[in-house]
Amino acid sequence: MGDKTQLATLLMSAQSQSPWAIFFGSAGALVTASFFSVVLGEGLGQVIPPGWLQWLAGAGFLVIGGYVLWKEWRGDNLPEG
Repeated sequence: MGDKTQLATLLMSAQSQSPWAIFFGSAGALVTASFFSVVLGEGLGQVIPPGWLQWLAGAGFLVIGGYVLWKEWRGDNLPEG
């Protein structure tokens, strides 16, 4: 199992009367997301040098990781209720 999307697909198909509809829906979503990622990546690659894209991606992951750790440290991720 790779991520939450695959687990959600597994659970939906287990509860559904039409698991093939779940399969085609999730496969179509993956193809669509991959298509847009490739188009966006190609477009960015024409405008921004690949080395900069790698640096920006790495910096973005560090920023997101730092933000998640900061929220966890502050206790902002506690369940409501």
